[in-house]
Amino acid sequence: RMYMALAEFSDEKIALDAAEKAFSKFRNQDGPIILMLLQRNPTTGPAVWRYMTSRWDDALKAFPSNLQVRLAMAMSAFINDRAFAAEVEAFHAANPVPGEQRMVNQAIERMFIGLDFAEKTRAEF
Repeated sequence: RMYMALAEFSDEKIALDAAEKAFSKFRNQDGPIILMLLQRNPTTGPAVWRYMTSRWDDALKAFPSNLQVRLAMAMSAFINDRAFAAEVEAFHAANPVPGEQRMVNQAIERMFIGLDFAEKTRAEF
């Protein structure tokens, strides 16, 4: 699918435009996957995550319940900033994904493991 290539652009404007289209133009079963892919981009991912969370209630209404967990599964890419990781953790604790919070909690755990590893490795180089 060509829309998956949108996640490769490092331009925040393009990423946020694609994120908005996940809510308005793309099929609702594709929206959570597009948002997940956009969040994995190390440059634009945090901005897309903040946009997506600003529309959290819209996302839960718009996207199929079996795909909503995808909205939270890219967080393991957020391993560059401990403060941002804490923001992600706090948001997902306060806004659980119905029926899938266990998977979200596991993703949060992986995010912090990755963050710890990145910090330790960064100090060695």
